[in-house]
Amino acid sequence: MHSADTFSLSKMQDDIIHLCNKIISKKNWRIKSVLVLSCISIVLSTGAYFYLPTAMKDENWNSFNEKKDHPFTQTNYEPGSHAAKKTFRLTVPIIAKVFQLGNYAVFLLQFIVTILFLFFAIRFVEKITGDSITGLLTTIGLGFIYAGHAGFTDINTWFDEFAYLFLLLAMFSNQPYLILIFIQLACWTDERAIISSGLVFIWWKIKEEGIFSFKSFFSFKLNSSVVVFSLLLYASGRFLLASLAQLSTPLSNVGLKPLLSDTDFMGMALWTSLEGFWIPVLLTFFILWKYKNFNLLVSIFSLLLILALGSFSVFDKTRSGAYMFPVIFISILVLKNYFSTADIRKILFVTVPVCFLFPSYYIISDVKPYILWYKPIFVRVIDLAAIYLNIN
Repeated sequence: MHSADTFSLSKMQDDIIHLCNKIISKKNWRIKSVLVLSCISIVLSTGAYFYLPTAMKDENWNSFNEKKDHPFTQTNYEPGSHAAKKTFRLTVPIIAKVFQLGNYAVFLLQFIVTILFLFFAIRFVEKITGDSITGLLTTIGLGFIYAGHAGFTDINTWFDEFAYLFLLLAMFSNQPYLILIFIQLACWTDERAIISSGLVFIWWKIKEEGIFSFKSFFSFKLNSSVVVFSLLLYASGRFLLASLAQLSTPLSNVGLKPLLSDTDFMGMALWTSLEGFWIPVLLTFFILWKYKNFNLLVSIFSLLLILALGSFSVFDKTRSGAYMFPVIFISILVLKNYFSTADIRKILFVTVPVCFLFPSYYIISDVKPYILWYKPIFVRVIDLAAIYLNIN
């Protein structure tokens, strides 16, 4: 075989870089890229939209509408159900109340929020690395994991994408008052954002301190301190609501029961939290170990461990584990200090295809068959045909 006919990985890499350069040379390339990526994501990970009218009649949407109409009134649903856990998840109901949004408007708003998440992901990675191609590649990968398509697939009023966007903006913004607001909005969207805010805190400590040490936790720097203050403010607000409005969240089906009974799903739950982005995260762990930055290594690992245990301790595991996503941006920040731009792109050349190739499985261990699939649209068509033909 002549050398001209030999397949070359380096040439393929150069071709991809050339294509990316063509993309980023276009006017408004970021929003255009995000819109194209969003369409691809929706086609490959399609929500059960045909079931939406029925879903809007169930207790999840009923609970949401009750919170929209009466945010500070206790709802009464079966303890342990998703509907019963909406007591303090007030951000989206209040947004819907203020702007007088109906169910379908709220459902469509999730699409806008997801598009904003992907758009700011590009901007954020560009801000971290100074490289638009790295921003583009990272965001393409995000579009194929749960954190990057949750708003496209959610028909059950989980609203995780709102929390993901607010947490991302809390890292993206340099303004202390905006950081405070975004942490508030995230935590009042879902309690899982509380632990994820710890990763936002670490992000700001790295940015502010440079050299991360144990003493860094106790030194006053404005933006990281605002994260802590915002969490304390949230805790105080929640305590006041619980005391004055007699609000409470039942803790049934949380804790040891799912932790001990769902061990079969732990591996898949952990994987589906980040999918291919475990590659740069594990590489970051290796680098921090190699260069003896044990303080940062232990801090990141501890928070990921808490988030992982949290996801194992509830039934809806993938969406809980996906709150780890800020570690993706922390990893890029760390790797930037040890690798060239070209090397980081190579890491993403492996990461992105893994995210693309792995199907959008979702682990929820109280709903059979427990490992669910956000199916591509052509598979959804097959499902509809089976329903129409009454084929079980």
